[in-house]
Amino acid sequence: MAGKRRVFGAAFKAKVALAAANGDRTTAQLASQFGIHTSQVTAWKKQPTAEQVAELERRGGLETAEPPEVRLDGDTLVVTFPLPRAGVSLLEW
Repeated sequence: MAGKRRVFGAAFKAKVALAAANGDRTTAQLASQFGIHTSQVTAWKKQPTAEQVAELERRGGLETAEPPEVRLDGDTLVVTFPLPRAGVSLLEW
């Protein structure tokens, strides 16, 4: 039987999703770097959660001119981010 199932927090998921969105490394490279499966990188990149948005705002890593639009589309939470201001990096922690 396998060990305990790992649970990842919103801050870690947001960090992985933003690194994946940056596009300078492949999904396999990111998965290896963070010690997770490639499917987790892909899933977290596609579906940011409300907790991730809040965590990024709290840390100051999400500085936009407007707040993100959060809506429910069926059973899926859709978060639309406006473009950041000039000179602002989403990857700076």
